[in-house]
Amino acid sequence: MNADERKLTPRDIMSVFNAIYTHGKAQDGGKFYQGLQAESSFDGYTLMISNRDSTVYLYFHNKFKLDSPDKRSLEDFYTKFNLILAEQ
Repeated sequence: MNADERKLTPRDIMSVFNAIYTHGKAQDGGKFYQGLQAESSFDGYTLMISNRDSTVYLYFHNKFKLDSPDKRSLEDFYTKFNLILAEQ
């Protein structure tokens, strides 16, 4: 787990995913809310939350992975993620 992934917890990822699905508008097979898109895999075992460039994947058994091309995109993702999390 890298340093950026340590800022996330499976519980927070699920909470933000739920908020996006509850309050978001349907878009491209998922829901879009406050600048983030939430989708799940066809079997429901993988949850994905993304902005334009960065994505966090939450897998079965609470394992997760964060993909981001650069620090700027990652900071944008965290800003939006934390705004939604603060609403909970």
